[in-house]
Amino acid sequence: MRKSIILVISSLLSTATLANTYELAPPSTQFKIDANLAPLKEISRAREKLADAAMKGVVFISVSKTIKGGNFVDPFEFFFGDQQGPQQPPRQGPRQEGFGSGFFVDLDKGYILTNNHVVENTDKISVKLANGKSYDAKIVGHDRDTDVAVIQIIDKNFSRTDVSALVLGDSDSISIGSSVLALGAPFLLEGSVTSGIVSAVGRGNLSLTKMGNFIQTDAAINPGNSGGPLINMDGKVIAINSAIFSQSGAYAGIGFSIPSNIVRRIANSLINKGSFFKGYVGIGYEVLRDEWVSSLNLPKGTKGIIIGDIQENGPAAHASLQAGDVVIAVDGKSFEPMNLNSIIGLKEPGASLKFTVFRQGKKFDVDIKIGTAPNGTPQRLANSNVQRNNAPTNRDIQRFGFALAPIDNKLRAQYDLGEKGGLVIVHIEPVSVAWRQGFREGDVIVAVDGRPVASVDEFLMNTQKKNHVLLQVKRKGRSIFETLKSESK
Repeated sequence: MRKSIILVISSLLSTATLANTYELAPPSTQFKIDANLAPLKEISRAREKLADAAMKGVVFISVSKTIKGGNFVDPFEFFFGDQQGPQQPPRQGPRQEGFGSGFFVDLDKGYILTNNHVVENTDKISVKLANGKSYDAKIVGHDRDTDVAVIQIIDKNFSRTDVSALVLGDSDSISIGSSVLALGAPFLLEGSVTSGIVSAVGRGNLSLTKMGNFIQTDAAINPGNSGGPLINMDGKVIAINSAIFSQSGAYAGIGFSIPSNIVRRIANSLINKGSFFKGYVGIGYEVLRDEWVSSLNLPKGTKGIIIGDIQENGPAAHASLQAGDVVIAVDGKSFEPMNLNSIIGLKEPGASLKFTVFRQGKKFDVDIKIGTAPNGTPQRLANSNVQRNNAPTNRDIQRFGFALAPIDNKLRAQYDLGEKGGLVIVHIEPVSVAWRQGFREGDVIVAVDGRPVASVDEFLMNTQKKNHVLLQVKRKGRSIFETLKSESK
């Protein structure tokens, strides 16, 4: 009896609820706003079509490598940090895996552009196309210094249905504030699109690659976006997404992409030659500091680099450049000093380059024929077992806190010096100004305020009545520049 009553009450409640059903306004209801929304709708529809068309050229890349043991190491960690998250311990096992993005630039030949750090040192590369088909791929060529790689689908008869190739645009035409889309597979979420603007161009000295001049964007880039395209509103690729600035490993509003004009030259070389030959001129240099400008008798506000080393028989040496020369322009244009390595490295070997130089107050142009960068030169190591008990021998110690002597065979052997000329610091007073500024016994002073010095008298003459001087110093075969203040006021 009790059960029947409960059922009746429940039925009555249901009937009552149906009689008072509430529904939200249907989708066809007009939203009243005093504005013409047609332009926004048009922009939205255009962006939708742009993203849909561009996504057909994007691929999802997975890589793996057989390892003998040890912890899982993700290829993205160099740029993004650990993707596994703090809740998971490092994986152990015989296979190392990684993921990233790429995009077709030639559908007929199956060429795909991506980042070097996505595919380098891998045994197996698999790419998943926009049509859902997956194929194995091989590396055509890759370059660690610029983080660019070209891979190719092995199966020449792969399905090209609903797949397209993207076009590299002109990255030099992009401006700060330009709208862009970033495409890829962040956190393995394939077919993702984010939008933003170009935040900055010509970003160098990021410690990401040896060459770059990155485009900075606020379009969200996360682990997995690496190697994917950054496209402009013409649907052309203006950069390859490569890295982010983040303290957490996830998007923080700052991403970096390799400009398409750099990518184009590297990709052509990788496809045609299997490698990328970088230009070089054979110099070591430092960025010119503001406090050095007056010491070198340069016009106020001069920007550029100061040459410290000239490689013997290199292009710069053949062009009669000298240590201490200040370069203020390249090919008639001012340049961002941090980007000089890229400017030179991306030049074709055999091409010409013009440096505008200041030397001891005189301005002139120097034409240089670009050479091919060597693999590297060995570093000279100082002999740490040499006894160094020199006493001060001249009066410069009173002003600068050290004593100098011209290099002779004995000092050359004692300090393991390769320099042919200059003055070696044979004694330095502890806690002196020179000591506090990092100068040490065995340093070789080769120039004062841009003027070469071969004797102590020349050094004293060039430092007379000066409270601070710019010294060019050789240390373990490398040139450095330091401003040195006098002990006396």
